[in-house]
Amino acid sequence: MPFTLFSSVIDVVLVFFMSLYWLIATPALSRFALSLFPPRHRRRANDVMDAMGQTMGGYVRATAINAAIIGMLTYIGLLVIGVQYTLVLAVLAVVGEFLPVVGPILAAIPAIAVALVDSPQQAIVVTIFFIVLQQLESNLLVPFIMRQQADVPPLLSLFGLMAGSALGGLLGAIIAIPLAGALRVLVVQVLAPAQREWSGAESQGGRDGPESVQAEE
Repeated sequence: MPFTLFSSVIDVVLVFFMSLYWLIATPALSRFALSLFPPRHRRRANDVMDAMGQTMGGYVRATAINAAIIGMLTYIGLLVIGVQYTLVLAVLAVVGEFLPVVGPILAAIPAIAVALVDSPQQAIVVTIFFIVLQQLESNLLVPFIMRQQADVPPLLSLFGLMAGSALGGLLGAIIAIPLAGALRVLVVQVLAPAQREWSGAESQGGRDGPESVQAEE
């Protein structure tokens, strides 16, 4: 268990620094990527890349905001309950928010264990506190913040999480959801329109639209 927790923290730190490097290098990477397209397609490619970057960055921002709120609430709640090592446990709660699904559960276990050393009653109170906190996060914080910062549907998030964890373990699970959001932008804005144009669906839809129906009537 300690090794797993340590490995999880290392993965989160690694992803943080990778994201920081990506943000610093983004202008140069964008210029290089755009140079691979013919001049007439560069504006469209730039728009798609901007949309992908906004989706991925929005998810990271939403996760960071959510983690900060959960960390603050955890600190205040455990302080009121009287649990020791409140600051350390709150930091673990922040880190846990960057690990999809299992992170908040792993972050709650040390707090419950510390409370159990004091008394079983306090451990029960801490358990109830984390259950209420997770309900608040799942039903209020995550839907509101994610809707404001990123356009990643819940079903796509779940699929990305399962695929990422299966392919890349914990690190794959961390990066899978923003990557899935970027791929969604690519499919919606590039692949789907290209397929419609190739199959003639757009022109057929134009001929069969409301105007043609009214003309026939």
